[in-house]
Amino acid sequence: MAAPTERGPQAPRHGGLLRLAVLALLCLAMFLPGLAALPPTDRDESRFAQATRQMVETGDYVDIRFQDVPRHKKPVGIYWLQSAAVAVVGEGAESPIWVYRLPSMLGILGAVLLLYGFGRRYAGDDVAFGAATLLAAALVCNIEARLAKTDAMLLFATLGALVLFGRIYARAVAGQLSGWGLPLLAWGFVGLGVLIKGPITPLVAALAIVALLIADRGLGRNLVFLRALRILPGLLVVAAMAAPWLVAISLRTQGAFLADSVGGDLVPKLLGGEESHGAPPGYYFLTMAGMLWPGAVLVGLGLPWAVMKRREPWVRFCLAWAVPGFLLFELVPTKLPHYTLPYFPALLLLGVGAALDGFRPVTRLGRMWRLLMLFTFGAVGLALGLGLAGLEWHFAGGPGLAGIFAAAVALAATGAALVLLHRQAIRRAIAVMVIGGAALYAAAFAAILPGATALWPAPALRAALDAAGVMDAPALRVVGYAEPSLVFLTRTDMITASPEEAAAVLRDVPGAVVLVEAAWRAPFDAALAGLAVEDLGHVEGINVSRGKPVDVAILRRVVSGTP
Repeated sequence: MAAPTERGPQAPRHGGLLRLAVLALLCLAMFLPGLAALPPTDRDESRFAQATRQMVETGDYVDIRFQDVPRHKKPVGIYWLQSAAVAVVGEGAESPIWVYRLPSMLGILGAVLLLYGFGRRYAGDDVAFGAATLLAAALVCNIEARLAKTDAMLLFATLGALVLFGRIYARAVAGQLSGWGLPLLAWGFVGLGVLIKGPITPLVAALAIVALLIADRGLGRNLVFLRALRILPGLLVVAAMAAPWLVAISLRTQGAFLADSVGGDLVPKLLGGEESHGAPPGYYFLTMAGMLWPGAVLVGLGLPWAVMKRREPWVRFCLAWAVPGFLLFELVPTKLPHYTLPYFPALLLLGVGAALDGFRPVTRLGRMWRLLMLFTFGAVGLALGLGLAGLEWHFAGGPGLAGIFAAAVALAATGAALVLLHRQAIRRAIAVMVIGGAALYAAAFAAILPGATALWPAPALRAALDAAGVMDAPALRVVGYAEPSLVFLTRTDMITASPEEAAAVLRDVPGAVVLVEAAWRAPFDAALAGLAVEDLGHVEGINVSRGKPVDVAILRRVVSGTP
């Protein structure tokens, strides 16, 4: 089916509810495997989950803290959503990590449904459905759906706003003025985005709207589009959603929240590579081959088509959504692969639209580009499958069934998709990519990664504390290995201490327990000054955050008379 043309948005065919149901089931099949099996990850996820746990423990839903340290980098939205998940499940503050991940999983699921439900109104039914399935299959979405942090819900909020603005734009192109429902709902998504991650959603939306107004100058539809957006009432909706908490946290912290979130987080990221995450322009275009796999191949193949078809309203809207913001993010020094996630839905719409139109026109240069994109797609697929197999082999000491399965799936799905793409069997190629992705992610997140126990020292330390019967020790300190996952899995009052402070606690608090990383053992022993301690257990593993091996001892003071 060809993509819609200048005649206006294509009328969606019947069967939309059935396709929505298929997408919902696909998302559950994609995201549920491993949701509970994957241990808490460091560092962002465990910080978010622990801060939410403390909200539930204290009943304070205004201030955000990790232990006694304020968390003023991000707004409160994700913490409220995670607290709601805890309340619904009913296990309280001690809920396992999968409960805190539920908003992320539902955020990606909601984004997939919104992309199809509203995207079909202007991009066409088949284009929107193909893009939605590939969004569900994207590697970055499968990662973010299993992490209790902001980015999945940010995608939901930003995509919700943009697909609704796209519907409003499609009506404006047809000379129709939208009522109040669509624009106010779109601005409601903007307000949600502000509560989740501050300025990102408004920035993406504003860049898209300004780009459209510039592209459409002289065409006689800008005034209708601007009126249909209901900008002033929309901004009032955003303010009504975000202002109450912003005022409350500003009063509570005497303005420290805004100072820290803007001056301590946003501005440094704009000016330099914050937290060692700097990268040159072009980084996102290159990493998109992996983050958006398997759908990235259609995006790459479809870029020339999108430029040629830029006068078609829905193509123009998607380009306005994706291109200005993507380029801006390329210029910002601080980079992480998932930062451009809000632009991936627009790129997938363009990629699927191009594929269903046969990627026309095809030039000699276009054929060379096509070979490069197909080679990249195959290389990434094989790297994922073989990498997972190698990971299991390394940590299990030999080949395992899950790793062999992952490698076989990657080889079969990638090879079959390449053949189908060559034959222009686009729908079958998308189906193969999506099904292959689901199988690959199930093996990775449900078996291979949880089974690599050396990557997760914190669960092993919690188990060792339980086995020694000291989880309820009157004081718990850690020297060296101070990762947030350890706090989440043990106790909020587990305090990071210097060797001298930890030794003093053992000396002064009967029954106190100290966890000491091997690299800090010498200064700790020196601080003990001859105080006898007993070794309750050792845990060895890898601190993934630092990329270094760790060996942590669990120590307690020897009580006089103890054999």
